Amino acid sequence: AVTRNIKALEDSLGVSLLMSTVNGVAPTEAGLLVLQRAKEIIKIEDDLRFDFSDSQDYRGQIIVGMGGMRAQCLLPAILPEFRKKYPNVDVQIQDLRSYDDRVAALLNHRMDFLVTGNSLPADGILFEPFMREKLVCVAPMDDPFVLEHSYVKNNRCYIRLEEFGEKPFILGYPNMKSRMASNQAFHTLGCKPKVIMQTQNSYTASILAYHGLGYALVPLNLSRMEGGADFPVYYLEERLQASWPVGIASLKQTGLSRAAKQLKKAIMETRLPTADSGSF
Repeated sequence: AVTRNIKALEDSLGVSLLMSTVNGVAPTEAGLLVLQRAKEIIKIEDDLRFDFSDSQDYRGQIIVGMGGMRAQCLLPAILPEFRKKYPNVDVQIQDLRSYDDRVAALLNHRMDFLVTGNSLPADGILFEPFMREKLVCVAPMDDPFVLEHSYVKNNRCYIRLEEFGEKPFILGYPNMKSRMASNQAFHTLGCKPKVIMQTQNSYTASILAYHGLGYALVPLNLSRMEGGADFPVYYLEERLQASWPVGIASLKQTGLSRAAKQLKKAIMETRLPTADSGSF
């Protein structure tokens, strides 16, 4: 039935919508345009249902791209209240780690919007920051070295990172925002870290560091123990500029459905206890 309907649509439009590739079937340029227009039509229909429905009765789906660690950090502060207001809205989270996959998913309308620490400077994508993420250091518990090489300022503990040149570090992979910020900090100081382990999971890095494997440089909001408690963290000096914006990326032309706009608004207005709203 699907094949017949696609063939009928191709005959009606006078173009081919699908083509065979080595990886299977893929949309042609015309097929991608039809898909975009179809998404726009569905969005208009969905918006009408949203406008004429009570929030408790409205049914819909929102697909959000977000890393697993970021979801654990943000969603508990957002989804319970959102679900109370829109109990029949299905919120799905897609965890796409690759930059190229994220851009492709947005441009191909496979998600409504993306929560990311990358500004995604691609044509047609709008990036709206709502907080700044800071890079912090998690040290082994009761570590005498970090106590000797840290100081307190404005009720925060800071480390002099240049004094940790010979110490072992647990960092993210090179394509991760935290690793880029780490590399930039070390470059500013004119030193190179001794990396003994790389991981995509900031919680893994934090707990291994806390139990003595080394020192971890991780995003502040992702350095949380199970149950919501925080690891003791040490801030990096402001001169290292080890922070970056976290925001929502969406398509400029298509825009968001009414329901997706409500979820986006809830995320944009959320202020985590450890986050800095910053000025953008």
